[in-house]
Amino acid sequence: MEPETKQVLLVDDEPELLAALSEFLGLDSDLYSVQTANSAQEALDIINAEDIYLVVSDIQMPNITGLHLLTEIRALHPHIRVILMTGYGTDAIQQEAEQKGCLHFLNKPFQVEHLRDLIRDEIHRKSEGFKGTLENIQLVDVIQMCCMSSVDMALVVTQGGTQGHIFIEGGEIVHASCENIDGEKAFYRILSWENGRFSTLGEKAGPKNTIEKPWQALLMDAMRMVDEMDVPEEETPEPESRPSTEIGDDRGINLLIVDDSAMMCRMLRQLLENEEGIGAIETARNGEEALQKIDTLRPDVITLDVNMPVMDGSTALKHIMIRNPCPVVIVSSLTPSSGTNILNFLQLGALDFISKPVGRENLEQKRDIILEKVRQAAKARVNNFKRVRPSRPIDRIIPPSDACTPCDNFVVVTSGTGGYAELIKLVPMVSEELNACMLLLQNMSGQLKRSFAEYLDQRSPNRIVPLDSDVPIAAGCGYLGTRAEQIGLQQRNGGWVLTQVPDFGNAPGKAGFDDLMMTIAETFTGKVLVVLLSGSRIDRLDGLKQIRDQNGTIIAQHRESCMVPDPLERVITADLVDMETLPNDIPAAIEKLMNC
Repeated sequence: MEPETKQVLLVDDEPELLAALSEFLGLDSDLYSVQTANSAQEALDIINAEDIYLVVSDIQMPNITGLHLLTEIRALHPHIRVILMTGYGTDAIQQEAEQKGCLHFLNKPFQVEHLRDLIRDEIHRKSEGFKGTLENIQLVDVIQMCCMSSVDMALVVTQGGTQGHIFIEGGEIVHASCENIDGEKAFYRILSWENGRFSTLGEKAGPKNTIEKPWQALLMDAMRMVDEMDVPEEETPEPESRPSTEIGDDRGINLLIVDDSAMMCRMLRQLLENEEGIGAIETARNGEEALQKIDTLRPDVITLDVNMPVMDGSTALKHIMIRNPCPVVIVSSLTPSSGTNILNFLQLGALDFISKPVGRENLEQKRDIILEKVRQAAKARVNNFKRVRPSRPIDRIIPPSDACTPCDNFVVVTSGTGGYAELIKLVPMVSEELNACMLLLQNMSGQLKRSFAEYLDQRSPNRIVPLDSDVPIAAGCGYLGTRAEQIGLQQRNGGWVLTQVPDFGNAPGKAGFDDLMMTIAETFTGKVLVVLLSGSRIDRLDGLKQIRDQNGTIIAQHRESCMVPDPLERVITADLVDMETLPNDIPAAIEKLMNC
């Protein structure tokens, strides 16, 4: 089937110029057809009758100007692209045109070839997604969808005779304007409108950057402001804060279990309901029911299944992170094909993952794991919840395993609850010039370890593989292991080898990490760096003390940036940390210490 030819409409009250432009642009008749109109009213008649793709219009015309034509097009036919031209342009007119959604603004005289190039670029622009009409949808949901898709886009929002613009670049809101207001104030004003119309302008860059706050925080602030506006002045309550959930207080951790399996809800409730520090436990059968209950129950932690009817876990998690930020732990079945899906949840803001109890699995041991992760999640800092924008997969030449260069520099990076996001950001940022071997440790199951290693390897300039067997300490290599594994270190054939013993319980309280630190301090003769990320549980400090005594270096993620900072407090208080730094600065610190 032949693709439909796009139509370009030229609008100008000067017949000679109109004819000349039409003739010249006719050279591209294989790409688009050209129609002409001598006035804005004639243009509107054509637009209402024809499927016009792009309009090129003069501004100074009798009766209806080009700016008024642009306003009508934006209101009635928001999908149509508009280029404006004028011989009487000023900065104020250009700014008004851009605010109304003009794609390009041309001052006469201009090179006609330039106009032709602009039109060709728009015609060739790849169509992305669907176009159509969305009704009964909130603007906040539209913006959330755009940001989570990491798109570049401009939104034109209209209410009555007022128009606002929101510019999104790379999934972040960078600029907003409404009448004479710019920045966050303009954004909040637009979000306060109860109804209206919106349209997109595609990949249109904002005229300037006036907003630096993350989009999640912007949406949460906007929704809070709207809620405050809805409360009558005489009934305005004091702002509520999430109550403390320190283990041992009388109230305990209020838990909401979200799962469509009544049997799984009952099993999780029975496992946890009589445990110390656990308060009220409620259940929901799907994401929609969970969202309805969150406002009234105000849970401290939510356990969330992935696959559910009505509203699945992914959609529910996105709504939770925007409307009612709360620690979320994914509790779901783990299959060889579900690892990538679990990682997507962790990037959207979930703190941790627990696989559902299976068959005759030791329920007492599983209870200990779930209980520990729920307790850790309850201590999370809600304000630090974040969505991770994933790095794109990269192309790199993978050297054969026997080509790895042995080295005497060793980096151990450990994380726990809330630390997946930091690993996802950190590992791709480490340079391929790193003269060290990395061991990455996280609390997770073996199946998720393989999926996570593959994910990191596709995005890292260094090779990342799961630690499933004895492997050499070699420059440019990274190994992903779990903190439940008993990992050792041996010297063989003049080099160093990491040895791995199968999972020995995965239960909280096992001192595998501390044992590894002791082994490294007593055995390894090279340079050692230990990096502690969010949620890194350290049961004993002996190993880290030995690392320091042997001139090793310990870096901790800055506590103010951690989703779960409590486990790091103990190490920092013991004066065992050489440097406390923000996540984005850790890769540079690793390279500086290892390559000097």
